[in-house]
Amino acid sequence: MESQIFATAKKQDRFPVTNNDRLISHDISFFQQRFETKAAKNFSISNEINGIMVVNGDIVTLFFEKEKINMKRILTTYPVISTLALICLLLGLLTSFYGDAMYDLLAFHSKPVYGWQYVSGTLMHGSKGAPIWFLWVHLLLNGLMILPFGGLLERKRGSRQVLLVFVTATVLSSIVFHLLPQEQDIQATGISAVGYAFVTGGVMLLPNVWKEFSRTVKWLYLFLIFLSGLMLLPAITGWISTLLHLSGIVSYLLVFIGSNILKGRVKSS
Repeated sequence: MESQIFATAKKQDRFPVTNNDRLISHDISFFQQRFETKAAKNFSISNEINGIMVVNGDIVTLFFEKEKINMKRILTTYPVISTLALICLLLGLLTSFYGDAMYDLLAFHSKPVYGWQYVSGTLMHGSKGAPIWFLWVHLLLNGLMILPFGGLLERKRGSRQVLLVFVTATVLSSIVFHLLPQEQDIQATGISAVGYAFVTGGVMLLPNVWKEFSRTVKWLYLFLIFLSGLMLLPAITGWISTLLHLSGIVSYLLVFIGSNILKGRVKSS
């Protein structure tokens, strides 16, 4: 604007244009160009930021949509394992708040007060009087058997067989627990017998699917098998726990052998 005024004034000869005027005009033009350039850059940056926000918004939306699909796929592919995991997690949270009352109501009892206590302790974790961290470590260790091995078993053998294994292991471990205490009044919790049943089935399946796994997954399964072997030792968990774990292994073998016998009879008929 100012440069135009100087130019008009020169044409009309209102006043002579000096060197100082030319410098002022140059400075005004320079600052005007800088202002316009800065405004353009700010506009460009604003557009870039808006674009990034839109892109990030799309990524977040796609991520959560993908998670919804994955969660739906997990629930449809592993309905039994997912249900067991969610129930154990829910009972773990309730036990963290209500403690002894939950153990008195739902734990295994060698002298049961309620009928459901013959089986409900399978889904409980921790121990009456023990700190809360023990509950979650117990749940985590059992989860390391239930999820990888139970998931593999359900994907390859089907939900019906996994449910049958769960019921068999729960019933057999309950029978073993009630025979062992010999008139002692004790409580117990844990889904480890079911976990060992799933580990047994998973180990029997691994040779058929080993090539499908990455090196990391292979090492994970080998570590979990090693850890499961350690937890079988009476020196670590005690004889009662060891026998309950062994009852889980026997449970899977019973289901496996029974299923094969039934299949053979169906084929022969």
